[in-house]
Amino acid sequence: MLSQCSCRDVEQMLSLRQAHDAMNQWQPATRKPVQRRAMLRRESILDATARVLDREGYDGLTTNAVDMEAGTAFGSVYQYFRGREALLEGLLERRGRRLSEMVEAAVATGDVDLLTAADDVVDAFARVWREEPGYRAAWSAKQLDGLLSRTGGRVGSRLH
Repeated sequence: MLSQCSCRDVEQMLSLRQAHDAMNQWQPATRKPVQRRAMLRRESILDATARVLDREGYDGLTTNAVDMEAGTAFGSVYQYFRGREALLEGLLERRGRRLSEMVEAAVATGDVDLLTAADDVVDAFARVWREEPGYRAAWSAKQLDGLLSRTGGRVGSRLH
């Protein structure tokens, strides 16, 4: 098909592609919560994200689903997060903080041997994996996203 296109057609297709890419890169502005109420709202949105992920999986994670689960007005998610990727990142960041606290507590005992401390750290990881709502789905989605990006990049470089 491209062999039948004129240079002008190709230029127009490239312009359309650039416009499409620019639109997809636009992100709404978000705010950092300062007041306690706003911090609690952000946390409740992350809790709702975890519940949606547990129930629907990554494919069912939409900002509208999170707003509905959180009991907030449609579009409220965008006050704190740029979209579903940012929701995943926020959830994983929160889980990372909790995991760090658990690991630090496991290591902080100090009077136990290295093997026991390592065992406590592994237990902390396993506990987060099993018990934290939405963590497995969020972690898996981020891993898949990275895999698809790397695979897509390799395929794209072969086509050029």
